[in-house]
Amino acid sequence: MSYLWTNKMQLVAVLVLAGLLFTLAIFQYNWLGQLSEREHERMRQSLDSTTRVVRSEFDSELAELYRTFQVDYRDGGTFSEQLAEHYAERLETIEGPDILEKIYWVNLNEETGLVLQEFTGVSLATLDEWPEDIAPLRDEFDGLLRYNGEQFRLPLGPQPLQDDIPALVIQQVFTRSIRDLEAYESISWVVAKLRSDVIVDELIPALADQYFYGEETLDYNVGIVDRDNPGVLLYRSRPDLTAASFAEPDAQRDIYGLRAWHFNPRFQRTRRMWNVIDEVSEAKWDLLVKHQAGSLEAAVAATRNRNLAISLGVLALLASAIAMIVVSTRRAQRLAAQQMEFVAGISHELRTPLAVIRAAAENLADDVVQDPEKTRQYGELINREGRRLSNMVERVLLFAKIRAGNLQFERQPVDLIATIDDAIASNSAWMDERSVTVRRELPESLPELVGDPSALSSVIQNLVSNAIKYSRPGGTVTVQARESKTDSGIAIQVAIHDQGDGIPSKEIPHLFEPFFRGERARRAQIQGSGLGLSLVKQVVEAHGGSIDVVSTPGAGSTFMVQLPVADDSESPDPTLR
Repeated sequence: MSYLWTNKMQLVAVLVLAGLLFTLAIFQYNWLGQLSEREHERMRQSLDSTTRVVRSEFDSELAELYRTFQVDYRDGGTFSEQLAEHYAERLETIEGPDILEKIYWVNLNEETGLVLQEFTGVSLATLDEWPEDIAPLRDEFDGLLRYNGEQFRLPLGPQPLQDDIPALVIQQVFTRSIRDLEAYESISWVVAKLRSDVIVDELIPALADQYFYGEETLDYNVGIVDRDNPGVLLYRSRPDLTAASFAEPDAQRDIYGLRAWHFNPRFQRTRRMWNVIDEVSEAKWDLLVKHQAGSLEAAVAATRNRNLAISLGVLALLASAIAMIVVSTRRAQRLAAQQMEFVAGISHELRTPLAVIRAAAENLADDVVQDPEKTRQYGELINREGRRLSNMVERVLLFAKIRAGNLQFERQPVDLIATIDDAIASNSAWMDERSVTVRRELPESLPELVGDPSALSSVIQNLVSNAIKYSRPGGTVTVQARESKTDSGIAIQVAIHDQGDGIPSKEIPHLFEPFFRGERARRAQIQGSGLGLSLVKQVVEAHGGSIDVVSTPGAGSTFMVQLPVADDSESPDPTLR
């Protein structure tokens, strides 16, 4: 009753724990879903902010160049002197890649016409021919209106940003009053030629590393395309990327333009910037950003799946631990029950022969038996029951030694046929009591085994005794032995067949477990401790052999033992472990 109650309580506890784990798994799943949504929104906002910063950083490089080389005539001095001063200041303050390659000065004057000069770093040198890279600008400069006698007209001229060259066209704006400009009856521009290789190979990668760089690699694929030709990548963060890789970018931002907001209001007012740069200047390129996972959604989903797998793994580990605890508890309970049955069985087996010995001894002591033949029979009875007690004690001691791991077997020649005959003879009384016949089917000789004679004798005796015990009254036990060849060499096979009721298939896997006894044996209260077959298996395996069982319900069981024959070339070992 107590055992059943304990099982029910364990089942309830397991169901409660399983319910808690399932509930926790649902909460974890929902929580990770909400967390993923918030993470996606955070990453989207962060990426949007980052692309704005990258655009501002990139375009501010162009704006800084524009501000630097728009020379103010009100400061006095020649234009070349002021240009040299501005150039020197820029060299002192520049940080990062230098995108400036050359500086040209274009002057449009009524008397001299269109004049091109190259800035050498300290002065201006007049060029007779226009360099090929800026030659396309000459026609636009030639067509501009000049000073009309009233004031300078401030035509836009060429676009401030020429991405085909690439270059900045910086118009020089006079801020003195008109009466002070008699000596400046001309219009001029600074053409700042840019290094396209530095922009693509140094400036953009530096910005990508700074703003899109993860712990070890770029978390995002970064590309830049010309807005007039979006099918070709001007820059890509990986060589295997193509324009198709950015078909649906996570973020897109226009860059490479001069924007009015890069110039403070005072600069715009004093230099009349509103006449030079539109408020919404059209950018030339598009910055495309896409997460390496394929998209932000895919990256967040991958993170969520990973976290979900880890969480479920932890829950599965907890469930496995609980299951192992339950299984271990059940096994411990089953082992305790078997040990109790073992104690009860041993007590019963000890009590029976002790009772017989005591009764016989009392009769002899009280001179109840006077006939010499009867006295001899009493002596045989006491001897038989004493041997039975000795075997039982030896079996228990053998089991204890095996469990302790300090069992040593002798290694001596063993005559297996003689061992089988001794086992049959020692069970003759048990055969008579059960009305069972033992039939020998043995060859005249077998190869000699090397092992522990006593241990191997106990193996055969135990199997023969069990076959007699579980055979039906009047049945026959057959003992067979033969030589056989195996993959590992020559072996001797011993088969012991009984004519009992057979063993249920569900009990066969547990036959060789310590203290295990079948349901029929327990119900019929057949004598036994549950140690015999366990000891048989361990002794056989210690000798390098194996044991198997085949049983047919209603037709009996056959136990088969296979023992290897020692090679003559092997040196004898004093012990077997």
